[in-house]
Amino acid sequence: MTSRIATSGAPDLRLATKRDVSDYLRNGGSLECASVTVDPQHLDGATAELAALIAEARGHRVRPDPDALRFGTLRHDYAVLKRNAGAPRIGIVVNPRRRFQVSDRAALDGFVAAAERRGIRADLTRRATLGAIGRFDAYLIREDTIPVGGAVYRFVHAIERAGRTSIDDFRSLIRCGNKAYQAVLFGRIGIPIPKTQLWFREDRRIDATPLGYPLIVKRPDGAFSRDVHKCESERELLATGARLFRRSPVLVLQEFVASDFDWRIGVCDSKPIFAVMYRYPPGSWKIADYDRAGQPTFGRAEAVTLDAVPSPVVKAAVDAAAAIGAGLYGVDVKATANGVCVLEVNDNPDIDHGVEAALGPDRVYGTIIETLASRARVLPD
Repeated sequence: MTSRIATSGAPDLRLATKRDVSDYLRNGGSLECASVTVDPQHLDGATAELAALIAEARGHRVRPDPDALRFGTLRHDYAVLKRNAGAPRIGIVVNPRRRFQVSDRAALDGFVAAAERRGIRADLTRRATLGAIGRFDAYLIREDTIPVGGAVYRFVHAIERAGRTSIDDFRSLIRCGNKAYQAVLFGRIGIPIPKTQLWFREDRRIDATPLGYPLIVKRPDGAFSRDVHKCESERELLATGARLFRRSPVLVLQEFVASDFDWRIGVCDSKPIFAVMYRYPPGSWKIADYDRAGQPTFGRAEAVTLDAVPSPVVKAAVDAAAAIGAGLYGVDVKATANGVCVLEVNDNPDIDHGVEAALGPDRVYGTIIETLASRARVLPD
């Protein structure tokens, strides 16, 4: 198919309509251009953001920055207080009402204790009762960030606009929340990933022959193995795609890589801090299965010392995390006889005291607290 986007001999592409975006997403990877300008005046925020993220992943200079497109003009209801004059404080943001808890109570207590050992005060807090951003010097998000672009994203955006620091940071949330972005980026810079294709809604059919069957199809913004499906045939792929396209304009297709478990490597500030083997539920090929009522069944999680993890797994995880940013990530990696491949980089990884922090609690809690505190310049002398 020939793209409608005209370059007029210039190194800049302008995406001003949905058709322009569609053409660019499907064909722009082969275009020679130095920069891409996304016109947010004529595009909805989600479409503009997707185009900008894919352009960034392809190595094109993007205007405006992807982080500004959906939330750049968002207003917030939080008051902004002056910085604390007394002892530095870190707010650990939790929400006990959420279905999924990313840290158990013992882990939250571990973060507080690690901060106290470093002369820093850390308190549990909730977005709903916070009211003012400046109450804390820095924030550790331990609330489930799903859905992509939801209330937690807005909260983190407000934190950064107020001049405070946060883990997770807004840039990482946006990029970890889009697996299509990660697939394009990792493929371009040489991070090992399964063979991958993007499938766009406008393309009613797709030739997945290079991937072979069975293959995996997933929404870019899924989490906890939701909307991740294994298709055994083209017929099954087309039926699955028809369902998923109702909620996403693009899907990620990947070759199916068989293994007994996924490695989860925790990375903070470009340093590995924990390793866990996430095993699959009986008879499954992924870390969580869901029944018709939406109730999940998870496999067993086994903590492993970092020095017992194959070095290519750790290297791939650290390299993939560094391509996203310098925050806190959970990187999922498969290791087979054919080598290692990165599945995805996740923001806001689970950290439970008896699992992720089981074999090195102070390394896990302490590294995160020290990273957050140093960026907020609240480490005591």
